[in-house]
Amino acid sequence: MMPRSVHVMVLTLLLSSPGHTQTTDDPFAESIGARQAALEVSITEFATIPDSDGSAPRMMLLVDEPGTGRLFVNDMRGLLYSVSYDGQTVTPYLNLDDPTWNVNVEFSRNEQGFQSFAFHPQFGEPGTRGYGKFYTLTDTKNMAPPPDFRSGSSDNSHDTVLLEWSTKTPHESIYAGQPPRELVRYEQPFRNHNGGHL
Repeated sequence: MMPRSVHVMVLTLLLSSPGHTQTTDDPFAESIGARQAALEVSITEFATIPDSDGSAPRMMLLVDEPGTGRLFVNDMRGLLYSVSYDGQTVTPYLNLDDPTWNVNVEFSRNEQGFQSFAFHPQFGEPGTRGYGKFYTLTDTKNMAPPPDFRSGSSDNSHDTVLLEWSTKTPHESIYAGQPPRELVRYEQPFRNHNGGHL
């Protein structure tokens, strides 16, 4: 058991410590620029994604898929493009809004649409379970089947669906696989409720 004087001393230190802390109005007393050379940023056009529906594309995400040696970028209106590493070749890989797939992308100028995509880590590795598989997160006007997760609101603006796509030829320039498998469906109560990134 500690003596009473030690308890008093510890309590005094604990209570007085916050009073001695100080904040500063100038966290960088010395100019950052005085010690470093000027920072230069240059921009080089790498690739051009075509307009869709008469408007500039609403690009959301750029992903490197090393298994097939190319980049992919999505347009929120529903297009997924394949881009060569040198940026010279831009090819529509998949149109999620094509009636063949029955996705019916819900696109608005601000937040709704083809939100995100991700490739299985084994997408380009033949003989593995993930070969040819990738995933998309998309807002949809198609509200059937019933959602797996309800918003709790009486309104239902649209649904967000996580889809798994599978192709036996992932190195091809366009998607030549089966219709997607729906993994999960979320009911969205407002137009600005969307899935974000995978």
